[in-house]
Amino acid sequence: MLLKEVKEWLTEYKGLNPNELHTFAHNNSENEDLLQALHKLFDSPPFYVQELDPVCHQLFEFYRSPERKLQLFALEFVPSLVWLYLRCLSLLERKVCGGVETFLLGVYNLEIVQADGSPIVETFRIPTLSTASIYHEHSRMPGVSEQLTEHALRQLNLSHTSWRSGPFPQFESINAQNRFSILALVMQRYNKDLDAFHSHALISACRVSHKLSQTGFSLDSDSEPRI
Repeated sequence: MLLKEVKEWLTEYKGLNPNELHTFAHNNSENEDLLQALHKLFDSPPFYVQELDPVCHQLFEFYRSPERKLQLFALEFVPSLVWLYLRCLSLLERKVCGGVETFLLGVYNLEIVQADGSPIVETFRIPTLSTASIYHEHSRMPGVSEQLTEHALRQLNLSHTSWRSGPFPQFESINAQNRFSILALVMQRYNKDLDAFHSHALISACRVSHKLSQTGFSLDSDSEPRI
């Protein structure tokens, strides 16, 4: 059953008018009881879909909101939702996590396009040792002469040093072929705002990472994943 804090949170948001959204977003992000209740909810054994779907639907509404605090609030639960989704799959209970799947897929599809719908393509330059950085100065590397070091390391610039990300395909559903790509990109989005999340979210992310690294998922629907 949903905890009292979660029920009140669902009801309050439905009754808001646009002028109250900013205040709600601020109070929402500071409500530690609510944060703990939601993390507890997502860490519980899979339960009935009618209880999980409205929670995930509201989180997706937050993610699409122009209010920055609401967007961050929704993203805080990404690791927990990834864990819950994989857990449901391992127990052959995919129908239970339909709302979770919709949330994760929605975040993915919104993150791969610009506001006008055009695909996002990013290019990154990979640093080389021939260029000084905050981590090293190639002219001071021990054991070799300055002239030889600079000449040798400059040759690295002749190779490709750029990495391209995108464009990514849009998906209508998650399956075994695209699951890893979708979850990886959603986690990348989560990592971009890691420094802005509440401490409860960071602790939960560490716990989820530990579970995922230690779990041997069983396909036996009568048993919990082995941790």
